[in-house]
Amino acid sequence: MKKLFLIIALLMITSFSLSAQVLFNLGLDEGAYYSDNTFNYINNIVSDLAYIIPFTENHSLIAYYQLKYTGPSLGNSVQVSLQERYEDNYFMLKYLWKLNDELIIKPSVSYLIEFDKFSASEQWGQGLYDYKKWEGGVEVAYKPTPELPLDAFVKYQSYRYPNYTDLLSLYLTSFQQQLPLEDYKNINASVSLTKSTILNPLILTFSYLLNISKYDQNKVVLDPSGNQSSDNQNGLDQIFNLLPQYQLDNNILLSLNAAFEINHSNQNLLTLPVTGGNVPLFFANYYNYTQLTINPSITYFFKKDQTLTFSIAYYDLRYGSRPPQGLDGSYDYNAKTYLDSLSFGLVYSVQLSKYCTFSPVYMFIHATSNNTYPGVYNDIYNAHLLSLKLNFKY
Repeated sequence: MKKLFLIIALLMITSFSLSAQVLFNLGLDEGAYYSDNTFNYINNIVSDLAYIIPFTENHSLIAYYQLKYTGPSLGNSVQVSLQERYEDNYFMLKYLWKLNDELIIKPSVSYLIEFDKFSASEQWGQGLYDYKKWEGGVEVAYKPTPELPLDAFVKYQSYRYPNYTDLLSLYLTSFQQQLPLEDYKNINASVSLTKSTILNPLILTFSYLLNISKYDQNKVVLDPSGNQSSDNQNGLDQIFNLLPQYQLDNNILLSLNAAFEINHSNQNLLTLPVTGGNVPLFFANYYNYTQLTINPSITYFFKKDQTLTFSIAYYDLRYGSRPPQGLDGSYDYNAKTYLDSLSFGLVYSVQLSKYCTFSPVYMFIHATSNNTYPGVYNDIYNAHLLSLKLNFKY
């Protein structure tokens, strides 16, 4: 960590002699949402700082840092300590190598540390789901013709959860289990292709994202007795995405984001019943699911400095083997869990100055599920969200 700070500091000093370009972005989002007859206030802060150092016309380096915070805002009082909070610190170095007008190669290395606070009893920096991620990879941008850009990347990621504890595993092993069960490695690869169609204003983008994960220590649970296989937990996640955009005229842009995700894990679930008793319950293929996303939007450009966007988002999540729970926590073994949500959003953006944009946002969300057990998250709700966003770019 200290070495990374030192490298970035040296790059910043070097940049002054190489006429580096400095980019800065600060986004503030203060909002409130109303759900279940309760008001809650949220705050999002995103700060980006980047140094672009051009060594030659075809070689340059980007040093990038991002700070992101999500949590309760100043509007909260009594319940402020009960709301979730997140803080991300992200560092990245990316090298840009332009081989010719058609091909650019971008190797990179990055480090992310996230602090999560899910309850009032957790100490900041000691959260159960705090994690650190190292990442290295390479991106390729290939443009054989101006109308057919192709982008691809492959990345290797290492996740470490220093504070994670599995209470059920501790119970089954007489509180002797000390292994880092949540630590895992991930290979992340993607390819996307953008194509202009015969209908000149219509542009289609296709993308495919693949995630292959393998856990360092966590074994696969085989039965209600807690017996484990010799294989570690692993997962395979695939996302197919289609993004058509159509410029109706100079003032109207139509967009559609359609995605289908397939998630498979070889892990099963062993848990204690919430209805009472100390006999564990076993669920095979508990984490497998598919998700469909359909998100159309229309943007109207009033002037160069004002836009109005109306969007609809529909999400349909289906678990292949997970039974839903009733209000008392009991399981319905004749059904499979689903979660659906439908939202409507309205965003008005105005360019206040060369460096500042202001955006009021309203969103209504309707979520439903056959899983009625409240648990940690409520899957059935109606919510209204109103926020004010202020963004500075330099």
